[in-house]
Amino acid sequence: LFCTFSSLHLLPSSAFRDLRVPSLSSRRHFFSSALRGARHSLSLASTMASALAAPAASAAAPAATTATPSSSTLQHQRPHHHHAPTVPSTSSVLRRVIPWDTYVAAKLLEPGTDAASLRAADKLFSTRRAVAAAAENGAPSSAAPPAPPSSHDAAPVSPEELSATAALLSVLRGVTKEETVQYVLAVLDAEVAGSPRRARELFDRRESGTSEGAPSAPAPSSSLPPDAADLFLLALSRPDWFSVERAASLLAARFGAGGASGDASPAFSSSPDVERQRGLFLDWILAQLQRPAHTARGVPAAAGALAKLLRAREARSAAAAAGAPRLLVPLVQRLTGSSSAAPSASSAAAAAAAACAPSVPATPQLAYDLCISLWQLALTPQGAEAAVSAGAVPALTDVLRAAVAAKEKVVRAAAQALRALLSPAGGGAEAPSASPAPSSSAPPSASTPTSSTSASALATAAGAAAVSCGLARACDSLLAQQWDDPDVPGALRACREASA
Repeated sequence: LFCTFSSLHLLPSSAFRDLRVPSLSSRRHFFSSALRGARHSLSLASTMASALAAPAASAAAPAATTATPSSSTLQHQRPHHHHAPTVPSTSSVLRRVIPWDTYVAAKLLEPGTDAASLRAADKLFSTRRAVAAAAENGAPSSAAPPAPPSSHDAAPVSPEELSATAALLSVLRGVTKEETVQYVLAVLDAEVAGSPRRARELFDRRESGTSEGAPSAPAPSSSLPPDAADLFLLALSRPDWFSVERAASLLAARFGAGGASGDASPAFSSSPDVERQRGLFLDWILAQLQRPAHTARGVPAAAGALAKLLRAREARSAAAAAGAPRLLVPLVQRLTGSSSAAPSASSAAAAAAAACAPSVPATPQLAYDLCISLWQLALTPQGAEAAVSAGAVPALTDVLRAAVAAKEKVVRAAAQALRALLSPAGGGAEAPSASPAPSSSAPPSASTPTSSTSASALATAAGAAAVSCGLARACDSLLAQQWDDPDVPGALRACREASA
């Protein structure tokens, strides 16, 4: 105690003399001097804090006179997010040279993980790192549209890849240094490349010995532990946003589909651990949509992850029950500059969208992710009802009119979402587990029984909203253009007929 207070300069010089005399009065004098010094230090710290807070309060005074936000808006604002740190690029992270020997010598890794295995993992995944670095376009969102399947994605996972992934996951369990964690997550994300099949085989021990169409080589004895998704969930709470984006991308690929053919396999859907992890990931996505931790990148990253996560049928019902449509619709309205909001939309969702919209870039990719999410949610009865009541029909119609609709994929996603909402059977149908590809214009097959009366009433309400917002005129304007995607005219004509 004496060393602590003397190092903080909270003791007078007489304290040294008092300690030399082992008497009760001297010890009492020592502690009373220490307490007086502590009180003086706390008072000085409080005075300095008040002096530092005064300029900030005076600087914020003019802004308070021009705009008076509501109490709900202030509740969802985070002042420290206005100065978000710079996020490094993927190419710069993948070019880093990590000192594996240092971590092995410090015994920070699990037994059996040596520097040679980590260097072998670097060499094995070097090709995918080069592809990921070359494909980087500098967009703020970590989610990119699904790439066409390649020979790498279709090839079964080899035992060498499983061992290399296990070595990299061992680094995540034992090392917390920001540069190293960023590198490992970037390498794993480049290796998965958004493929749900590869993510399941690399990160799930139960499916590490099977592949699409035919069984692969048996998993080695050093197979991955079942906590890979838990490691990625922990990375979502890291302070650096690069690691958060990579972890969200890995989790979206891991939980973005049930089975190889799009149907949920029993081992995947019935596991309590998988349901828990998927629920935690969905909670994080919805929290970012409502109160983004990064002013410019939080909403795009969460929207891209949600669009991939909703490929799984199990996630759609959970997202609809959690209120995802009421969070997405205000974001779409702000994205297109629409000022009309549905009266039944939750005030919390509207306030969250109003708070984060000024700093969220209105990119076609963000519009695509939001529309795809609404389309997939509209394929469940609860999601369709919540979307219509939140004002999804006029919001999606504004997307067709807005500048973000310059991309065909945005028009297709918005038209498919409107088609599902306006169709009497749209709320009770299920879509394929992948996002709609340009050739997926066929109506999805129904898998959930729905009351025809409630479905017709929902379609009637959606049709009335389409007539009031002028959906037919927007479709006529777009139908007069030439489209390379053959699905766009069909979806627009279907929306035109339903809103006539």
